Amino acid sequence: MAPNPPAVLIDGLTKRLGKGVLAVDHVNLRVEQGQVVGLAGPNGAGKSVTMKILLGLVRPTAGRVELFGEPVRPGAQVLGRVGALVDGPGFVPHMSGMENLRIGWRMTRRKEGEADFERAVEVAGLGSAINRSYKTYSHGMRYRLGLAQALLGKPDLLLLDEPTTGLDPAHVLEVRAAIRTAAGEGGGGSVLQPSTTGGRAGLHARRRDAERAADRVWHDRRSCPARPARSSRAISPWWRARTEAAPPPADDQG
Repeated sequence: MAPNPPAVLIDGLTKRLGKGVLAVDHVNLRVEQGQVVGLAGPNGAGKSVTMKILLGLVRPTAGRVELFGEPVRPGAQVLGRVGALVDGPGFVPHMSGMENLRIGWRMTRRKEGEADFERAVEVAGLGSAINRSYKTYSHGMRYRLGLAQALLGKPDLLLLDEPTTGLDPAHVLEVRAAIRTAAGEGGGGSVLQPSTTGGRAGLHARRRDAERAADRVWHDRRSCPARPARSSRAISPWWRARTEAAPPPADDQG
């Protein structure tokens, strides 16, 4: 029996923006099905651009990008297996959380019975607040609603951009728990989540936060060298893998 393809496979990914700006420089990344993987690096490291390439929103300059063994391109059928929260949640303020979820789902033109609203709300941990007006939500609750939207349709892969940015410590713990639940029980299967590091003072704290939320963390070592570990190895000019809770696949071991 052939092994399952990885949820995410990035090989030699490069993206140049206008005026020759190099946003992504020959990145290689592999996310196995069922893993929670974090991308750690400063602003401008190319994390969000990489996420948008994975969603077919931005075309790469070079390299290979696959989801579950299928190439990514705009409108690719495999994107139906992906739930995403990129550039922050955007909802109608005067509507309830549930009304916002239903409107968002109708825009996918998929059958309402496929959404599983109750399960998404349960995994995101919104409880009865789902019936309150969105404008009454705290920062953490607004992110939870975005997570619930990403979970609609029981996706096999979740792409969550900056999951704890701007949250206080209590909300960070809540969102981290919700992400873990989404991966283990919510049908998300695999999770890829970028996290920004910046400045020497906050750098290690942000890295530890990413590590607590993920099985594996990929660091931009131009500003944040990974601490030595037996399972670490450089995989491109500036990315390094560091394993926390789960061993890397055989192909990543050096």
